[in-house]
Amino acid sequence: MALSIELNILKADAEQDSSTSGDLHRAWIDAKAAFTGHDRKSLLENCEFGEDAAQKAYKDAANEENLPTHLKQMILEQKNVLKESHNKIKHLIDQRV
Repeated sequence: MALSIELNILKADAEQDSSTSGDLHRAWIDAKAAFTGHDRKSLLENCEFGEDAAQKAYKDAANEENLPTHLKQMILEQKNVLKESHNKIKHLIDQRV
């Protein structure tokens, strides 16, 4: 079952913080690109920044008290998938693309 469905079952708002922070991050990327250009390294660094923020959000969520075990497991699984994406982005940056 998807995490957003589980959150809806718990009467939580799946969009609560993510859309606002996501909008801010996209605005930051657009503003930075206006000044630095759209070179590949800059875009990858911005993606890495977003992945770091996502990792922190998932870590914070997993550490919530009174979180049902099955939800904590879902959060940790998604966090691990995102970590793989982060590592791929970091690898591309390290290759000095």
